[in-house]
Amino acid sequence: MSIFSSKKLDKYAEKRFKTNKEFLSCLLSSGIDKKEDAIKKWRQGNSIPKTNELPIIADCLECNITDLFEDSDAQNEKIAKLEITKNASKYLNLMTIENNENIITLPYFEDMYACAGNGVTNFESNAKPISFDKSFLKKYLGDIKFDNLHMINVIGNSMHPTIKEKEIIFINPFENESQIVKSGAVYTLKYYDEVFIKRIVSNPKTGEIVLHSDNKEEHPPIEILEEDKHNFEIIGRVVAHFDWI
Repeated sequence: MSIFSSKKLDKYAEKRFKTNKEFLSCLLSSGIDKKEDAIKKWRQGNSIPKTNELPIIADCLECNITDLFEDSDAQNEKIAKLEITKNASKYLNLMTIENNENIITLPYFEDMYACAGNGVTNFESNAKPISFDKSFLKKYLGDIKFDNLHMINVIGNSMHPTIKEKEIIFINPFENESQIVKSGAVYTLKYYDEVFIKRIVSNPKTGEIVLHSDNKEEHPPIEILEEDKHNFEIIGRVVAHFDWI
């Protein structure tokens, strides 16, 4: 389990900024409305930033989000920032809100991150509704059910270059696709109480399941053995991803 490190934040802040005022100025210009006292508390370990603030803080400090956590390196991207782990069914039951026949509203968990790496541990997260033109979604997402479709953020590099850190992914719950795996597609999944984003390759005849990363050099395949399948759960298929401009 990865834990936020005030010492690491302090180290990067000391290297990047001469004063907390300079640090604060960067945060304010990037949309985080904080007081200088908040930065002081972060650096002293008296409080920690909100999860939705971490990407901006990392940008200001010119580091990766994973650098602000204990046990973080290029090979280990466990980050405690996602609620799916212990509450996967919660996200399968989120109802899409349709305001009218042309508009569809999807829940976006702006302070929640799915890890394209070695799994994550999760915090609570509140959904922010975002409305889309239904014809737009159908054009770019294809002929899928919109029930319980939801969006979350991505952290980690295991799916690079296909899916990059800080992108937003659209997840179509496994239930919407009759729980049929499309071999070779990218899924969010839970394995031994950790959440992953991986490409699933399955053989229906042999029952073999292998999790692949697109960044093969840093993240080798994971074979789901028969005795481990009871600890394996598919949450949903990644049907689209994009980055904010």
